[in-house]
Amino acid sequence: MDKTDNSSQYIVLRSLTNKEIEEIKQNNTTRSVLFYDKVLFETYSKYFNAELIEINEELKEIINREVMEALLKVPDLILNSTNLKDLVSKDFSIWHYQRFRAYFDVRNSLYLCRSIRLVESDSIVIFAGDSTTAQYFESSKHVKIIPPQKPSKKKNYSIVLKFLILTIIYWFSSFVKSNKMKKKKFLFLTSSSQYSNNGSNAQNRYFGKIISSPREDSGILIFLPFPKIKGKNTIKYTFSEFYKSAKMDTLASPFTLKNYLRKSTRTAIKKKSTELKDVYRSIELLPLGIEKYLLDRLRVNHHSSLIYYFQFLSFKHFFSSSRCEAISSIDENSPSIKSILDAAKSCGIKTIGIQHGSIHHLHPAYVYSKSDIQMNKLVDHMFVWGEQSANFLTEIGSFSSQQIHIIGQPRTDFISTDQVSSNSKLIDKYKNSSKPLIVFFSQPQRDENLRKRAAIDTFSLVLNRQTEHVLVKVHPNEETSYYEKIAQELGITEGYSIYKNEIDLYDLLILADAVITCFSTVGAEAAFFKKPLITLDYLQQDIQNYVNNKIAIRATNSDELSACIQTLLYESSITFNHDTFIREYAFKLDGKVATRFWQHLTHIVD
Repeated sequence: MDKTDNSSQYIVLRSLTNKEIEEIKQNNTTRSVLFYDKVLFETYSKYFNAELIEINEELKEIINREVMEALLKVPDLILNSTNLKDLVSKDFSIWHYQRFRAYFDVRNSLYLCRSIRLVESDSIVIFAGDSTTAQYFESSKHVKIIPPQKPSKKKNYSIVLKFLILTIIYWFSSFVKSNKMKKKKFLFLTSSSQYSNNGSNAQNRYFGKIISSPREDSGILIFLPFPKIKGKNTIKYTFSEFYKSAKMDTLASPFTLKNYLRKSTRTAIKKKSTELKDVYRSIELLPLGIEKYLLDRLRVNHHSSLIYYFQFLSFKHFFSSSRCEAISSIDENSPSIKSILDAAKSCGIKTIGIQHGSIHHLHPAYVYSKSDIQMNKLVDHMFVWGEQSANFLTEIGSFSSQQIHIIGQPRTDFISTDQVSSNSKLIDKYKNSSKPLIVFFSQPQRDENLRKRAAIDTFSLVLNRQTEHVLVKVHPNEETSYYEKIAQELGITEGYSIYKNEIDLYDLLILADAVITCFSTVGAEAAFFKKPLITLDYLQQDIQNYVNNKIAIRATNSDELSACIQTLLYESSITFNHDTFIREYAFKLDGKVATRFWQHLTHIVD
């Protein structure tokens, strides 16, 4: 690192090398080093004067809107530029595979960069987390970017080996199933992790009773997602983790391995890679702006785009010889799922999305422009929970009314039946407890600061009240260790519990005296059980309209959260609008969602 004068403001966005620490100590004598991440702040504050900066909440709200507006303008850029045309073809779209990830990557980068621009200094030195940070400061001559000297994440080749071993095992075990699956008329597409994490056929969290239908012409198509060579994998790729799904009458996809052996597949991937690299050079020539930042994420995520293209080619070969007439999936816009649905669509098969979470105006998986629709890259039909979702998708999401079908929420079919207890001992423990039970349903958030703040504020109830028991229900895509560490840092040893898959979500909603969440779908499900709900809404955006629909009250800090608990549990002065909400967001709680699903599906195909 070059010598920098004492007036420079140092900003740290990543881990530092020992050499960088020493040089900051030598050069920085008059200013505090600025941090935007609490973990980094705690790590390096012992070396020099340090200050932890909180990003302004109003600024975040403005950036959220700006990035969403830019996201909707990108398809126009693609359609009107011959140099970008290879991002979208007749059958598949690299842009639509990456748009969700691009939205959050750019949004979070802008949180940091706009905040840094508020720093008053004639010279700023930023230790950036990746090479893309520089593009946000191209016009700022007083800013110097120092990218990481080494890759921030080690490559994990062992996970690749596990993936290959599992793929080979499934390959040999699925010869019979493959032919059997090709004869199915209706297919349900899901990843092995979604299937194993969210319940068996009897009580799957997303499909409900739909996949336990006795119809012989339907089947479950399970695929094994590619592992991440860098970074953390939420999937362990152990045989035991997928044993349940593999032993069912399903197909754990062998297509990726045997299709890669085809020379034509490898040639097509190399050609696509060359085409995309030409596009990236064209993106570099675009004027600075959020649209350019979004498109540049395609270059950063180039290798994953090739994986999605590989999946498209592999499954297209499978669907071309199948009898399938319709295929449905939850999370239909995640790239791994979407690339497979696109393969089915290219073979004339109807594609159907099943709503699996709340829909709102800042959700990039559900908000599209007219140009997106013109590209014909969405599913053919969407099965949604209620009137609110249907109206949103037609009025804001750009879907046509013919594409939308209201069936209710699949999971609610279990409400009208006797709930099969997931853990009778745990249920009896809390059912017989003298303390009211407060359940916090966590969720993975792209904004790490808000995620941690929600956890700290929830645990603060244990410190400040001691009159209730706080239970943290960890999201399937999170680790319990994250919350255990926070509780430990706060010095909490009792008065709380942390569970992940040990107890069912609906069993907890039955037991809960009050529910806390940020903007999780669980908030809507709490209303189905007519439970008092608190949303930790730090940006006061009411993204899910829980407060506006009068099924929740808002808290923006630990003191407000404690006051909400006091009001809901002991004063009973708030009336919630549960019945109206159920009608608009879940249609009916009559146990017949699966029946309506099959009625609509049959009508679509016939």
